[in-house]
Amino acid sequence: MHIRIPISFFLVFSAVATANLQAQSVQDLGASSESVEQQQTEQPQLGNIEFVKRAIERSEAEVELGELALEKSENQTVRAFALQIISEHKTASEKLQEVAGEKEVKPTTELADSHQQIYERLKQLSAEEFDLAYIEVEIKDLKSHLDLYRREARKGNGTELEALAARTLPKLEQQLVNAEDIKLTL
Repeated sequence: MHIRIPISFFLVFSAVATANLQAQSVQDLGASSESVEQQQTEQPQLGNIEFVKRAIERSEAEVELGELALEKSENQTVRAFALQIISEHKTASEKLQEVAGEKEVKPTTELADSHQQIYERLKQLSAEEFDLAYIEVEIKDLKSHLDLYRREARKGNGTELEALAARTLPKLEQQLVNAEDIKLTL
């Protein structure tokens, strides 16, 4: 069951996103340092490495698209949503980069060709055309992101990556609900 959040939430979110991100980063640093020893004893598995690479790539793409939305959109709700996406996906990417470094995975931080094409297409749109196209891309990307994280969370090996995926799922699910709600207003 998903909770529908009123559009006014996004206006409030944009005002407090920076403060919350800073506080969350400090808290996450403490929590992640406790699990470093456990992560170091895990052997990198091909599935885990692929998950890290794909998840980082997709998070970086979400951040890039969110930043584009801040440049192009004139709709305050869309802009607030973009701030939420940027904030939450930067945090997720940082956590994944930390795990990637420990597992000696070298993920790319450049946009994949498919995301680069989407970025370029959205960049060419007018502000009026952009909002709906951006939200539709977000809905599609978030569904794909959710599938990736659900597969990792269900593996049942008890790894830190599975736990990270499980902790991230509710945020991704809420982002999808929010995007779908915004689409209804455009």
